[in-house]
Amino acid sequence: MTIDEPSASLVAVVESLDLETDVLHDILSDRRRRYSLARLHESVQPMHLGELAQEIDDWERATEDIENPGSPEKIHQSLYHIHVAKMGEAGLVEYDGLRDTVCLAEDGHVLGAHLSPAADV
Repeated sequence: MTIDEPSASLVAVVESLDLETDVLHDILSDRRRRYSLARLHESVQPMHLGELAQEIDDWERATEDIENPGSPEKIHQSLYHIHVAKMGEAGLVEYDGLRDTVCLAEDGHVLGAHLSPAADV
């Protein structure tokens, strides 16, 4: 299973979340957001956004079908301005601007548990 193939039980989880279907589809439509949810689910403590950006950069460079991986700095910017913001608005993550860290909210843990582990991607 890859990050592009969520588990079969994801359908039941989606129905249990308090999210509009279009919002959830939008969040899951992006690989960086799926990777972030899976990786944050594996993390016991909040992750520094720079560390998450570096891991995404490493993953993108190791993934053959991603033609133009970004630099860690550009990934950090996209996480901050786009991805974490969207997931935060949906109630899936919590961002600490003082520490520049992100962690999963309760619904994020529910969803992240049904995505492939980030290490298996």
